[in-house]
Amino acid sequence: MNNLSFFIAKKYSFSKVIGYIAIIALTLGITCILTVASVMNGFYDILDHKLSNIVSNVVIFNVNDATYNKLLKLQKNKEKGFQQVKDIDKILQTQAFFTNNNKIEYLAIQNSSKDQISQNKNPGLTISKQYAQTNNLKIGQDITLIFSNIENKLEFLPIKIKHINAETTSVLNQIAYISHNDPNFEKIFNSNINYSSNLQITLNDAHNANNFKIILQDTFLKDNQRLAIYTWEEIFGSILDGIKYTKQIMFIILFFMIIVATFNILATIFITIKEKQGEIAILQTIGATKKFIFKIFIFQGIIFSTVSLISGIILSYLLCLCIADITKFIELVFDVVLINPDNYLIDYLPTKYSLKDVFYITLFTYLINIIVAIVPAYRAARTNPVQLLRYE
Repeated sequence: MNNLSFFIAKKYSFSKVIGYIAIIALTLGITCILTVASVMNGFYDILDHKLSNIVSNVVIFNVNDATYNKLLKLQKNKEKGFQQVKDIDKILQTQAFFTNNNKIEYLAIQNSSKDQISQNKNPGLTISKQYAQTNNLKIGQDITLIFSNIENKLEFLPIKIKHINAETTSVLNQIAYISHNDPNFEKIFNSNINYSSNLQITLNDAHNANNFKIILQDTFLKDNQRLAIYTWEEIFGSILDGIKYTKQIMFIILFFMIIVATFNILATIFITIKEKQGEIAILQTIGATKKFIFKIFIFQGIIFSTVSLISGIILSYLLCLCIADITKFIELVFDVVLINPDNYLIDYLPTKYSLKDVFYITLFTYLINIIVAIVPAYRAARTNPVQLLRYE
């Protein structure tokens, strides 16, 4: 009997144009929500990877030589918890102002002992692309740094812009980098009263940063309360959390598209029942039970859901494969920038197709369509065949 009720439901589902319209509407809703979810997943993964590699995984501020040497010893001896440390970089950082075209701007200056940001050996500062654009700075341009020396007097130091780094984050935009081999290094740090010594720690797995922070606190904070320890997730967590919240909001909004499309299915089933009243009455007179009639229209809702889900999943997957090319084409044709690398660190639209998202959307689609189909199915099952056939 199940096979027969399913066969009748299949016949009813594709007997009218309105059935195809309901399927198309639901397919579009599923395609939109899966595509948007994939883009948000892609953005999250790309930013997570770039942020965990651009900046150090753990930063310790206000470090003295004793703390630095102890940490190096713990890493070298591979003490418990410290075997995950990949690299330790001692950083000097200070603040200064500079004059440019009769304007005074703020700039933080930082040295990496390994000179990770720029391999350019020419003397001068490395600045971010966004900072250079904001302040109209170019490679080879001369600026004058202004800072307080150890005698608490203003000192003026001419210096060149030697390199502009395109791959940086908004948090690092106001930081300039200088090599420890630069002839101006001694003048900037040794004569400057306002500088700090920090440690930047890189781990084998950046996502263990919070656990490693706890180990550092247990090891060092008892002896040195001035230490401040931060992880990259604490510094940039708001960016990643923002993507998560945006995805959740988009999910809620796009779920309403599926709900609206489901009302098309509800209307389709009601119209089918109205048009097929005579056939329903004949089925009842030849022995079809209320349960059998009920199953026909529940199956009809399941058929609509299944066809829409298969179509939506295939379309969204194909769209995700070529969405980067589509955005590039739009940018080229309309001369617009959809993905600004200065803001997002990438110049394309990333995607990551998630089976978890597919599962949740499949579950929700079947659930809402079955619930919607119950009302007309129950009404059809309670049809009185005598009254219907009287008017046929």
